[in-house]
Amino acid sequence: MDQQHLITFAENIWHVTTSVSFWLLAGLSLAGIIHLLVPDDFVERHLGSKNSFLSVLKAVSLGVPMPLCSCGVIPAALGIKKQGASDAAAIGFLISTPQTGVDSIMLSASMLGLPFAIFKVFSAFFIGLAGGCIASIFRLPEPPGKNNQEKEECCSSCCQIQATQRRPALKDFLSFTLDDLMRPIWKWLVLGIIVSAAISTWLPENFFTQHMPENIFLNMLATLAVSLPMYVCATSSVPVAAALVATGMPAGSALVFLMAGPATNVATIGAVYKAFGARNLAIYLLSIITGSMLGGFIFDQVLASRTATPLLCHSEAGFLSSVAAVIFIILILRSTWLDIRKFFNQSQFQNSA
Repeated sequence: MDQQHLITFAENIWHVTTSVSFWLLAGLSLAGIIHLLVPDDFVERHLGSKNSFLSVLKAVSLGVPMPLCSCGVIPAALGIKKQGASDAAAIGFLISTPQTGVDSIMLSASMLGLPFAIFKVFSAFFIGLAGGCIASIFRLPEPPGKNNQEKEECCSSCCQIQATQRRPALKDFLSFTLDDLMRPIWKWLVLGIIVSAAISTWLPENFFTQHMPENIFLNMLATLAVSLPMYVCATSSVPVAAALVATGMPAGSALVFLMAGPATNVATIGAVYKAFGARNLAIYLLSIITGSMLGGFIFDQVLASRTATPLLCHSEAGFLSSVAAVIFIILILRSTWLDIRKFFNQSQFQNSA
């Protein structure tokens, strides 16, 4: 590892940061505005208690713009289920929600092109809708008392968010965007930027065209095998996908990575099995696998030529992008400090106990 590569690596980190920051901050702001305008119980009140197409449609429609990754969607899905939503609606919500989000959509449009972002949104919507409808068709009667048991097992963080009292609008906006959205994913955002910069620095430009299968199905299968068990945040994975496309990964495979990765990981699979049973878990996984592969193939054949990779264009960052990058770095440092303080406070409490 020579000095020139380290300098290029540092430059690429800054470049990815400036590419990410403005659209990420815009997405977080939009998510905060939605949070202020939509009542806390809106989702639960509109999903219904029947395994119907309408309840699944509502669940998926409400889940697509929500900025929840796979770690946060499980307690949210359990929450709406305990409020009377059907398993089918919850499964549709589980499939569609972590694949997208307003912040992820805006970042995808910036780094991979508007057609890519729009196609990903519609793919997440239809995959969630199909999965929920299949779960409705093959539903089983729930054993008595199951909802009460799940209520006791509710994730404490989810319950705390739902039970949060209304605060002044600005304070509520900042708390939601900085604490509820930014803090849970800041480590993954930093990791995504570092991995993206490393790919741009050390991976040869034509790596995927030279070392991955030329057949698009085999290429997508290889991508799927890697992304399914991994924890990949829908937002932080976008710069990684853009860097992979820049090194020759087909746009369809990148779409598979950005759909299957955020929707699944080992922890999520276990949680879905425990909360919804083996049959719904099989429907959940098959919907994501089949839907992402089909979506990736269609995109690769029809719209791949419109996939942009601004990550390659190492032009000087504009003033607005630089300011957004500085703000983003300050927010990362804030989240880092708060998590470190929380860690030491917990350690001191355990030692004193």
